[in-house]
Amino acid sequence: MQAQLTIKRFPTALFALVAALAAAIVLGAALGYALKGAPIAPAHTQIVVAHDQAAGDPRSDLTRALPTDRPAADSSCLTRSYGPVC
Repeated sequence: MQAQLTIKRFPTALFALVAALAAAIVLGAALGYALKGAPIAPAHTQIVVAHDQAAGDPRSDLTRALPTDRPAADSSCLTRSYGPVC
């Protein structure tokens, strides 16, 4: 009987295919995480619209917002816990 030497080659094409598939999945996941869109805003958001006003516009006068002197107190009646006393 004569011995035969059989050489089984490593399937390099299959290994290359599996490595390429794994690299594509990892790269796709990394890019998907890095390039993901902005998170969705909550449903109850407040929208503020600001309009530019001209310098001469009466609405641009801020003197209305300044504090003013309080009117003189009415001292004709005193207020007690049970009501006004005149």
